[in-house]
Amino acid sequence: MAVYLAIGDHGFSVFTFRLGCITGRFFCLCFSRIYIFLSLLSKKQARVSVPFKGVYHAFANAGRSMANIMPAACLAGIIMCSVNLTAIGLRLSSGLIALAHGNLFVLLLLCALCCLLMGVAVDLIVIYIIMAVMITPAMISLGVVPLAAHLFILYYTVVGLITPPVCVATYAASSIAQSQPFKTGFTAMRLGFVALVIPFVFAYKPELLFQGGFPVSQIIVTICLTLLAIITLSTAFEGYFFKFKIRKYESLILIAAGFLLLMKPWFLNVIGLGLVSAYIAIRVPLEIKKEKTV
Repeated sequence: MAVYLAIGDHGFSVFTFRLGCITGRFFCLCFSRIYIFLSLLSKKQARVSVPFKGVYHAFANAGRSMANIMPAACLAGIIMCSVNLTAIGLRLSSGLIALAHGNLFVLLLLCALCCLLMGVAVDLIVIYIIMAVMITPAMISLGVVPLAAHLFILYYTVVGLITPPVCVATYAASSIAQSQPFKTGFTAMRLGFVALVIPFVFAYKPELLFQGGFPVSQIIVTICLTLLAIITLSTAFEGYFFKFKIRKYESLILIAAGFLLLMKPWFLNVIGLGLVSAYIAIRVPLEIKKEKTV
């Protein structure tokens, strides 16, 4: 373990812990000692006092944090070594491509299902590392930008916290709210539905991630359409348009408009924009008039 202590001008200490093998860490340890010695020689920084109690609490808190992370990291290392030795990552990638028959949308659905299934019994950090090794090559081979592929996996590993049956976050929330866990989980899925859709948008529209060398005008238009689609879908699944309660058939219209705004062809975006504009132009004046009459 090599510990670096840097005393800054603002009177606070920054601790960075590096854990790993002893081999190759000697230089890091020597460098840290030289840096501390030079820092203490500085008159400006020598005035900064570090209480022993603060140092103790910093080490204790860092140890507790590392205790939660290290088992998952060790397990991830074992699994990654197994994947590299058995070449199961290449087999899984080729198997997913074969099942998808070269269709990117089907491949993304299969990858999302793999992330959700693996997230049932594995820690988030571990499942992200495993899926990044196994699934990312399959998505990249069909033209997905590497950053979008990794964000796709990251999103679906996190979404596993609110997807039944093993929805850890919703169990904690239901215990606080004193509600049924499964009902809370499905409510969380309904309210967080946009998080299930956005990874697909990353895969089909890399300009959202400033990837691919697209012109600035196209990036701005894509960002605006995506933001409008997110608001539209959130409104539909929430059941309220700001302070106005919407009906079920209106929710269906808004869901269709939101998906059209997220599609790749521009004419579908125009249709979705037209639906949203027409809904706002018709519904908002009616609600304002109703409030005035009441």
